[in-house]
Amino acid sequence: MSIHGAMDQGAGGPTAGTILVVGELCPDIVVTGVPTSGTSLRFGQAEDLVGATTMTLGSSAGITACAAAASGADVALLAVVGDDELGQTCRGWLSRRGVRTELVRVDEARPTGSSIVLVRADDNTDRQILTHLGAMESLRSDEVTDAVLAAVRHVHVSSFFLHVSARESLHERLARARQLGLSTSLDTNDDPDRVWASGAREAVAQSDVLFVNDAEAVGLAGLGPGGSPDAAVEILLASMPTGTDPRLPAVVHKRGAEGAAVRFGGGAVHIHAPEVAVVDTVGAGDTLAGTVLAALVSGADWPVALSLGVAAASLSTQGAGGVAAQAGRKDVGDLAATLSASASSSVATTRSADERPPHEPAFEPYKAWEGTP
Repeated sequence: MSIHGAMDQGAGGPTAGTILVVGELCPDIVVTGVPTSGTSLRFGQAEDLVGATTMTLGSSAGITACAAAASGADVALLAVVGDDELGQTCRGWLSRRGVRTELVRVDEARPTGSSIVLVRADDNTDRQILTHLGAMESLRSDEVTDAVLAAVRHVHVSSFFLHVSARESLHERLARARQLGLSTSLDTNDDPDRVWASGAREAVAQSDVLFVNDAEAVGLAGLGPGGSPDAAVEILLASMPTGTDPRLPAVVHKRGAEGAAVRFGGGAVHIHAPEVAVVDTVGAGDTLAGTVLAALVSGADWPVALSLGVAAASLSTQGAGGVAAQAGRKDVGDLAATLSASASSSVATTRSADERPPHEPAFEPYKAWEGTP
């Protein structure tokens, strides 16, 4: 099976319709309205007042999985938490949002990790994230077994650099997934060490879809400070695997307030973001990724998939944290239909019936997102 085709729904464990998200799981403690002096906190035993503090589901993988589930996908998360209240809470949050948690392992030797997200008072699009890995660092690549892969259709890896026990060999499991006929995707997020190694480029080479922002693109492409993100995207795309799907490989370039662009073999598409009242941008890129993957697996072409992703990401910024303001399919679809796009001449909104593989259902833009709050 490939990324084409409608997803089968089913009870119990992961099914052949499941998007498997592999990554970290922890709560976010989001502190908004953090006062700064220049770009630094004061410290020195000082006490400052902030706008608000919220504890919510965090982690790139968790937020991505929730976004895909909100888009109607059948999603399972493979991650590790501690045997504690925070771990139980995270699993409960996921379950209530429709994400399967059977593959979330409990590590009795380590506590559940956590992230403190500090959002600047003078710029609510800028933040500092302080993460304690805890049990997240015990994720192993061999947990992505052949049995797990046999039960799913697409594999997505989030926050690559945080998986210190798995990252050197995760590309081997992505390669195995592709060998078994699955499609794959990767969102490395930031590298705390700023070296962009540890098997990351090997993982890119086994990914059908790659999600990056400016800094991640430049780092992964090895261009160094001051490198061109657009040039980096071209370098990364050239390093990714090719196949029969004209939508793949693809690099999704997250551009913040400018929306997002995708570069793939058939051309390029740029979807412009709408103006919204931003509370914070925590998890917006992850919401985009999860929404895009759900759309692609449903059979959407890039203009539709990326429009839905940008719409979902934009709506998610209207609440604190990554999941509180994730919108339902109708709201996302309604907003997506209003967004402006620019595309190369080789890109069509949908492929004709003649161009569509026999096993891929017709995809009517935005229809899959109607009828659900």
